[in-house]
Amino acid sequence: MSEGDLIGFECLRAYVRSFKPTRYVTKVGGPALDSKGRPRVEQRFVNTKALLECRSTAEAKLLLDNMADFAEELLKIAADQKGPKRGKKVKSRVSVVLEQSGSGGSSSPGGVSSSQAGVQSGSPVVWQPPSKRQREDPVIDVDALER
Repeated sequence: MSEGDLIGFECLRAYVRSFKPTRYVTKVGGPALDSKGRPRVEQRFVNTKALLECRSTAEAKLLLDNMADFAEELLKIAADQKGPKRGKKVKSRVSVVLEQSGSGGSSSPGGVSSSQAGVQSGSPVVWQPPSKRQREDPVIDVDALER
């Protein structure tokens, strides 16, 4: 880092340390407590690159206010995406092949398909892969934060 960047970084560090944590409150207005009885605080995401590019204190304050709103918006979007989804009706490959062979006519040389000739075939067993584990933490798009 250059000397100017280092000075700017130290100013930014002092400025960020002067922030007061945002505390969660209940509907009644009292402080929300964690399992150990301490007041819960809200995490803030600070885009330091954009903050360093600010030319005035007013511009920096406006940027910080917008960051808080943007972080809340991201959390709401993530919560909406975690909600119940309607799954698509997915046909397995076996059922698609069976449907095609049933309506496609004969597939054996004698003109009679094996399913029409009385050959009993067992019900196809389709192996389903295990469902994916959902993320526990919300996903935050870093590229969107820098804009």
